[in-house]
Amino acid sequence: MMLADRAAALIRSQRRLFVALLVALALVIWSAVGASAWWIKDVVTGLPSPHDVREIATMAQATTLYDVHGRAAFTIYKEQRIPVSVDRVSPHLVHAILAVEDQRFFDHGGLDVVRIAGALLTNLRSGRSAQGGSTLTQQLARQSFLTAEKTYTRKMKEIIVAVRIEREFEKREILQLYLNKVYFGDGLYGAEAASLGYALVYVVLWGAILGEMYRRRIFIGI
Repeated sequence: MMLADRAAALIRSQRRLFVALLVALALVIWSAVGASAWWIKDVVTGLPSPHDVREIATMAQATTLYDVHGRAAFTIYKEQRIPVSVDRVSPHLVHAILAVEDQRFFDHGGLDVVRIAGALLTNLRSGRSAQGGSTLTQQLARQSFLTAEKTYTRKMKEIIVAVRIEREFEKREILQLYLNKVYFGDGLYGAEAASLGYALVYVVLWGAILGEMYRRRIFIGI
């Protein structure tokens, strides 16, 4: 008996089981298709428009109010930021950020597959999410348009927006946007605001230390 005849005979003898398997397979396929369609719809919902991406350089800035004598009275801001050109940022800071955050920044198109693979291996070995694989462009996309929630949907949105940013701007422009937008802590956004803010903290801290040293007369020679 030919193989095809044997298969036909088996199907006839197990017709009900065969039909049940086909129905189950169809349900699994349609469920997978439906879930995929729902997830894709969730990903594309809420993405920034091309115009929004082009306007990414528009950032919230501080407003300074002056008194009648032209002196700064106080400053109102949503995000404490002082935008500057990338040429005015210390190259040491730029190199440090690239070394830590995105070593292949000038080589990828918004998504660093090598870094993602390395982060995935590290996370698998540690059994937890110890590393992220986001590039500077992805971080810029998240900072500008998305939330910080750790979900696959948000991650996919981040990748899509990052690719759009890479298509709209040159690498140097993206680096400048990142340096002006990134959050450095203590309410300071951007490299310039952070450098001035932390310099002020440093001066105040040392002033307090020197004042305490003077009060206790612990200077050498006193």
